[in-house]
Amino acid sequence: DGVRTMGVDVARGGRDATVLALREGVVLTKLLEYRKNPTTVTAGHITHNMMNRAVLIEGDPLGSSVYDILREQGHRNVRILVPGGTSTFRDKSGMMTFLNNRSAMWWNMRELLDPSNGCQIALPPVPQLIGDLSAPTWEPNSRGVIQLEGKDTMRKRIGRSTDYGDACCLAFWKASRGGGVVF
Repeated sequence: DGVRTMGVDVARGGRDATVLALREGVVLTKLLEYRKNPTTVTAGHITHNMMNRAVLIEGDPLGSSVYDILREQGHRNVRILVPGGTSTFRDKSGMMTFLNNRSAMWWNMRELLDPSNGCQIALPPVPQLIGDLSAPTWEPNSRGVIQLEGKDTMRKRIGRSTDYGDACCLAFWKASRGGGVVF
């Protein structure tokens, strides 16, 4: 489809990694991992790899800092997605709604990967990505809204953060599908 995007999951220290997921149309062409960098260095890595890509950054406090740095530098193709923000996204059937942007974004990826939907996206055979995308569980809450397993709960269950999966989901997210993206 000619879309060039980059999904970014930002980390600074600890066991988590900053992951940049570079997308060319329906192909996730590259995953770049960085560890223990200050937000200014992360902003530099993003700038170096932009190459006319729209960039979507996970809007936690670290991601918001990187977003602010990039916007201050004049980059206008950078957006932020607040994971806990409200989403109007509906599943492919149009019937299911989602608790927040994070739940909606991961469900969108689930639908893209479902062969019966005919999306034919291509992902690299990276073990961390495969593990991340197959790890989350979900359930409807008391209102019938789909809720993805919490990030902390999942981290405890699988022993790590889903940095690769988050970056991939961001790279394939379309704000026009009900996204809570701040412009």
